[in-house]
Amino acid sequence: MSRPAPASITVAKPSDFILPEFAVEPLVVALENVNAVYLYHQPAMIQGLPADEYSGGTEGATYLLPVIPSVDGLPYTFELATTAATTITRTYYESSDATISGATYSSIGTVTGSSGASGIVSDGPYTIAAATRHIKIVFSTAATMYPEAICIYPTPAASVPAPTDAGFIAYDDGLYDTATGAPIHKELLDRCRKSTLAVWHDRKQCGYSLFCNTDPDGDEGETHKI
Repeated sequence: MSRPAPASITVAKPSDFILPEFAVEPLVVALENVNAVYLYHQPAMIQGLPADEYSGGTEGATYLLPVIPSVDGLPYTFELATTAATTITRTYYESSDATISGATYSSIGTVTGSSGASGIVSDGPYTIAAATRHIKIVFSTAATMYPEAICIYPTPAASVPAPTDAGFIAYDDGLYDTATGAPIHKELLDRCRKSTLAVWHDRKQCGYSLFCNTDPDGDEGETHKI
């Protein structure tokens, strides 16, 4: 048995849904599309711009960002747009605390490297626990940098999983074609709707945001609030 998914969503014609009795199409295409939704629906949990005025650049910045990650504990990719050709250390933390004061953090990843010719770097993916309530991002450099944009989005594993905490149930071709006691046609039609909605409701999307450096002096000795 396998859980197949196309490389991209396949759009079916309305006429395809006039089903001959017991035919497997177009239902198989629809079910494979459900698996593709799980793999490729990647709305940005955070996307926004630093609102600080760095007239001469900065050697570091710390951002505290409220988040509602997937209950499935998905990996997330962190992307930064900044000054090109600059060596920057990027460290990412998560916290399940609802308040900033007294919050404890766990590191989920750190990278030191050049921002390259484009000034855009992609780190991770790093798994973010379902209980996480805010992310701390710390940038530092021996030179100067201008943080320009941050984007954090889910990056599911390449294989479609078994039923998830979010309520997603994958299509498995063995259940439809060969297994004894396979679900009836109505259950599979309903699965297309329920599993797609489960993914959409679980992966929250940030329309857009502005955020400020919470530690402009670089001493991390202040108390901050989101």
